[in-house]
Amino acid sequence: MIAIGGYFRGPELEGSRIDKLVSATSMAVREARGDWQEGDVPSVIVLFVVPGSLGEVNFSGQRTTLFSRKKMLLQIEAAVPEVIVQSADTVSADDFVIDALRQASQTAAEHFTKKKAGTFDLAKAEAIIQKTQAILAARPR
Repeated sequence: MIAIGGYFRGPELEGSRIDKLVSATSMAVREARGDWQEGDVPSVIVLFVVPGSLGEVNFSGQRTTLFSRKKMLLQIEAAVPEVIVQSADTVSADDFVIDALRQASQTAAEHFTKKKAGTFDLAKAEAIIQKTQAILAARPR
């Protein structure tokens, strides 16, 4: 239904705040959604693309990068702005990630409908996002 990952464009990002946030969000999403098997239901993978020493992100916002009708899967890349990468404000970074999940879910719902490839359950996605947000808010900072 929802899964996330990260594409970090530099080794210096390993262990950084944004790396830890993407990891924490991934674990929170897994906890919030429960069991999920790729191909069971229309799903979205949100891949956070983080600029670093090996390259900038050459787009802003989000873009669709992969769609598999067979796997019922849409992959969306979300560009992480440099200001979020450098910010010490964990609340803003958390808000960015949650907003990106909401936007990607909306895009997935529209994409699956347009492609007549099933119905992406937007209500279930929002429930997962709300639980994820609560889990992130409760974590030690």
